[in-house]
Parts: sequence; structure tokens; C-alpha cells
Amino acid sequence: ALTTEELKQEILSYDQNDTHVQAFNAIAEQWGARPIKVISKALDVPDMFRRIAAKRKLRVTLFKGSLDDVIRYDLPFIVVTRITGDLGDYCYAVTSAKNGSLSLSPALFDNTAISMNDLSTIANGTFYLVWQNFDQIPDSISKGEKRFEIKALQRLLKQAGYYHDLIDGDYNTVTAGAVREFQHSMGIADNETMGELTLAALTRFDINHKVPSLKGN
Repeated sequence: ALTTEELKQEILSYDQNDTHVQAFNAIAEQWGARPIKVISKALDVPDMFRRIAAKRKLRVTLFKGSLDDVIRYDLPFIVVTRITGDLGDYCYAVTSAKNGSLSLSPALFDNTAISMNDLSTIANGTFYLVWQNFDQIPDSISKGEKRFEIKALQRLLKQAGYYHDLIDGDYNTVTAGAVREFQHSMGIADNETMGELTLAALTRFDINHKVPSLKGN
């Protein structure tokens, strides 16, 4: 086990902008998106990170909780640390999670693997899920709405095991109820109109696209 002070000194020994660029590129690689080669501005998180991700059709969604909680989403994510530099808090990419060990990018102590316990000591409880909204499902849907994109939502809910009705594009009581059930299963606060976090969580059930899995599923 590493001490918090050892981790802090190791993190501070690296240029923060380089750290954030490498973290971004690790996530981009997971999604098959193009990496950053040259950057003229400082890459801070989440503002610049989010803008560059959007140009690659990637979404960046805030999540607050524990390391265990964010790993349940089974998507690559950015962990914000308690270590502060000129660009704010240092941030790292987590791209896999197996048997209590995480793949971290960039590497620390020349090792891309870090234990969950060690990372927990420096994580500040703020994370950013990075995902792709392949079917352009709206973040917010009102009950009674009928639109083509809702069919994609119903398919995802069906693949997740929470929707068993017609794929008809109607955001009716049954569909909204399936959304609520799914949210409960993920520990997401009830929000019948969906929300970005719910959509991000549903991404891993998309069988029509290649979605990176933290756990290698």
C-alpha cells in the first residue's frame, strides 16, 4: 500500500497538462476516438476536457460518490484527485477494473495498475463518466412524448431487462416506470424525465455498438 504523501509527491512530479492529455487519450482510445496530438491551450477538467470530447462525439457526465459506486457503471471514467496544480485538481483516466486493481492512465511509479484502496485515498469523490449517445436520445423526455429516439431508449431498457412492452417510441407510463426501475437498480435518484446519468448508465447495454467495458464484459 502506498501512503497518501507518496502518491501526492509522485503526482506532483508530472506536468499537469501532460497528465490530462494522456488521461484524455486513454479514454479516447477506449472509444475508438482520435487522440489529442497538439493542444494550444491548457487542458483542464471538466471544461476543456468536455469541449474536446464533444468534438469527438463523446459525452462527459459528472458523477459524485465512491469509487465502488462509479465502477458499477462499467464505463471508462475520469477520477478527480485531492492533489491540486495550476489547472486545478489532477485528474486520471480509469479504463479497467478487475479484482480490486484498476488500470490508471497515465502511469504512476511506472505502473499503470493501482489498487482501489490506494486510489480511494486520493480520490475526492468527483468522477466523470465518458460515454457516447449513439442514438441521440434526449437527456430529458416528457411523459406522453412520441418520437423516433424513444424507440432506441426502449430497446436499451429492454436489453437491460427493465422494459417488456412494444418498441413504439411512446414515452408512456410503462416506459417511464422502466426508467425508474433502472434508476433504482443503479442508485440514481428518481427522475421520470431521464437525465444524463441514466442515459450514460444505459450505454453499456447497447448491443448495436462497441461499448468499452471496465470489467471486460
